[in-house]
Amino acid sequence: MISVLAVSVSGPIFLVAHDYSDKFKTAINIAEALLETIERIGPYNVIQVITDNAPNCKAAGAIIEDKYPNIFWSGCLVHTLNLLLHDIVKNKNEQYQWIGDLYKKGKQMIKFVTNHSNTQGLFRSHSRLELLKIARTRFGSYYLTFRRLLKVREALASMVSSPHWQVLKERATNAADMAGFEMVEEAALDGQFWTTMRQVLDFTKLIYHMIRFADTDKPVIGEVYEQMDTMLGEIKDIVHNRDPNLYKLIHDCVCEWWNRLNLPLHCLAYILTPKYYSASWLGQPVAGGGVRTKPHLDQEVTKGYLEALEKLVPDREECAAVRLEIGRYFSGSGLYGNFHAMDDKDKFDSLTWWETYGGHGLLPKLAKKVLSQVVNSSFAERCWSTYSYIHNVKRNRLNENRAESLVYVHYNLRLLSHYCDRANEDPTYKIWDNHPEDDNLEDGIVHIEELEEGLVTDENEAAAAAMPPPPPPSSSSARGPSLVPLLSPPPSTPSRGGSSSGRRSVRETPRRPPRPAYTSGDSLVARATCRFTIYLSFLVSIRL
Repeated sequence: MISVLAVSVSGPIFLVAHDYSDKFKTAINIAEALLETIERIGPYNVIQVITDNAPNCKAAGAIIEDKYPNIFWSGCLVHTLNLLLHDIVKNKNEQYQWIGDLYKKGKQMIKFVTNHSNTQGLFRSHSRLELLKIARTRFGSYYLTFRRLLKVREALASMVSSPHWQVLKERATNAADMAGFEMVEEAALDGQFWTTMRQVLDFTKLIYHMIRFADTDKPVIGEVYEQMDTMLGEIKDIVHNRDPNLYKLIHDCVCEWWNRLNLPLHCLAYILTPKYYSASWLGQPVAGGGVRTKPHLDQEVTKGYLEALEKLVPDREECAAVRLEIGRYFSGSGLYGNFHAMDDKDKFDSLTWWETYGGHGLLPKLAKKVLSQVVNSSFAERCWSTYSYIHNVKRNRLNENRAESLVYVHYNLRLLSHYCDRANEDPTYKIWDNHPEDDNLEDGIVHIEELEEGLVTDENEAAAAAMPPPPPPSSSSARGPSLVPLLSPPPSTPSRGGSSSGRRSVRETPRRPPRPAYTSGDSLVARATCRFTIYLSFLVSIRL
């Protein structure tokens, strides 16, 4: 299945899902599926196509760019940063293979303790935090593994020093268990092991924070260029004086992946972000040393944004007019030299600033199109949980068109609920339609850790906070008619020959929070504006 989402200033919308179970996932087939959607919407309404970094998806992006030169192909920034973290940890440099060995040893400790009920029970008696088994497919799994181990260091040392541990160790019969006990005990009491782990955490934390920054559906494309430079400068401040060769290894990995990902569109978005021309930002110290300068003074940025203008504005006269207006924006003349416009560059977000002070020229329209883009396709993959809920083993009689229509309605209702006013006031309202058997569909491992840390800080308050608030009373007239009947719990049916009070169904559907009441301003048509990004979430599934 290939799912396509569109993102505009108003937010994301699920467009279509293509069933490619009977076809090979080649670049040509993927490009055909995307081109069909692009042509239906209008090629000049599309700014970029974001996919993951698989070779066939990259080749499909090249086919789209050849047919429509005004469209950019971009790899997912979150996937790229995760691959960057993988290359640093699993590097092939003999001098720094200890980083991979450190991660491998930490995973072995977690696996041994959690796979044996006796050791796991003993660990829980010494720690109120769990040893999380984090899948390698989870973004930033290396950093999360190191961080959790360092948090439970004292509990591990207390566990291996306890008499109960020695009893379990003496009872071990096979060689593998005996080696496991020795390995955990040696690592838990090894000061050098924890010192090196803390050193690795110091620089992997910065990459993980960049992953969290990019893993959002908010338009952050204007800040990507500067955030990457800041991340590399902060890594230099931490690592360079300690080990220059290690910094060179990290620097080379970051530059290699950034050169693969960096687009002229990123440079154009960078110069169109007003806060990077504010006096307060230019006066701040630079991570890694140096002096802050205006973005367009960088030759690489200038070359990139000029290339982007040629693609987005193919008409020569219009492109010249845009360049002239960009010059006024750089120098702060005309409308851009207004006192309030200069003062609000670092106070307003980019889109609000251009909406307020841009006027009605060609440049403000282009700026709002470019700055409304996002940089990842990871959240587009969440629709697979919706699809698996609608079409699964119990509901396998739905044909392709019916399943696609249900996913279209259900997932767009989820997206709308994420952008309504109540979702901003009550974060728990965003999970109103989560499948009851799926845990933490939206929050993931970070939310789990936040809950556990809250439990350690104050167990009573955390338990009270974890209780969901009772749903507010609402009449059926206020909510309107049910849009997705299958989400509602099935009505109870009385048992044959009497009341249903004497019998209970084998499995009762748990109650969910009420579905949001949508206004006319939240209609799906209002979400489908002209300026948006198309996403490709690519998944190969095998059904027996």
